[in-house]
Amino acid sequence: MMELALQTLQDNSKEFGGGSIAEDRGDFAIVINDASLLKNIEYEAGIIAQWPEIDFKNHTVIVGAYYAMSGYRVSKQQIKKKEDSLELYIEIKGDNASKLISSYHGFGGIYPKLPNLPVKIIRKNNY
Repeated sequence: MMELALQTLQDNSKEFGGGSIAEDRGDFAIVINDASLLKNIEYEAGIIAQWPEIDFKNHTVIVGAYYAMSGYRVSKQQIKKKEDSLELYIEIKGDNASKLISSYHGFGGIYPKLPNLPVKIIRKNNY
């Protein structure tokens, strides 16, 4: 399912011109500055999300996935704008007893308006 979601993200980012994908150690994220792109990604990937009303004139959504054992989650997110990219710092926390299955886990966040630049994920594992 996550392979379909990644392919959908890549296809839609090209079609809408509204997102950029970069991969770093299997983790990936996309910048979304358009409501139709967000809805298309959710529909095609089978994602059900309860987003608040988003004003895309003033805000950007970043969604993505990271690879970890079951029971792990993103506990902190912070974005930094660089000249030609965005750096997304994520901290992963979890229960050490849950090391049963490794898989992709989704995450997302709403930020003040950001440009459509590639996202480099800088990950801190806190477990």
